[in-house]
Amino acid sequence: QVTIKLYTTGITANTKAYFWSGLTQKWTLCSNQGPAGTGDYVYVVLSTATADTVTSPMTGDLSGTIFALVAAPAPPPVVTPPLSVKILSPTEGSTGVSIKPLFAWEDKGTAFYEFQLAIDPYFAGDLVSDSPKLQAPYFAYPAELEYSTTYYWRVRTSKASPTTICVGAECGAWAQGLFTTEAKPVPPVEPTPPVVIPPPPAQIVPGWIYAIVAIGAVLIIAVIILIVRTKRA
Repeated sequence: QVTIKLYTTGITANTKAYFWSGLTQKWTLCSNQGPAGTGDYVYVVLSTATADTVTSPMTGDLSGTIFALVAAPAPPPVVTPPLSVKILSPTEGSTGVSIKPLFAWEDKGTAFYEFQLAIDPYFAGDLVSDSPKLQAPYFAYPAELEYSTTYYWRVRTSKASPTTICVGAECGAWAQGLFTTEAKPVPPVEPTPPVVIPPPPAQIVPGWIYAIVAIGAVLIIAVIILIVRTKRA
């Protein structure tokens, strides 16, 4: 258990402690409380998540919780709505996005921006990228994403210090988008060289053919001579 002491002046037996519930958006009476015997403060006892007794609020609800000491329910506080951004690039549902994208969103002039990139649409488990303290309204992803993969990204404004994550009213609403990366390039196919059909080899006439032709010519001449001589005789 944790005991909180809320000091103020004019505490009476009717002074009650309330806390502003972010869940119900209204003032809620603290369950375990009472004024100090001397009238200096009102104590509020809170239980941890592992305690047997459940109190309202619990210790886990203390982040940015507002308390008030009143004799009657206090009016709701004036809450300035946190700034929200508008995503610019990659546009919602875009495809064919580079595997080294540049993320950009509206500049709201806030101190910081918180950026997250994930494959899970609920941003559960390990994030692809988690950059909580960006001062510019853009983020260049330093590595390469997977080809043909759908990614989810979100960004919000932050008024927290450079060393802490924003909580409650310090955070703007998440602006979320999704995109699909480009397909893996197909390497160009080298053209097949044309098939060259060589000319048929020149036919070489054997020498014996020339010899037969020569002998035939000689025989023809001899026959002609023989015929001529026969006629003279």
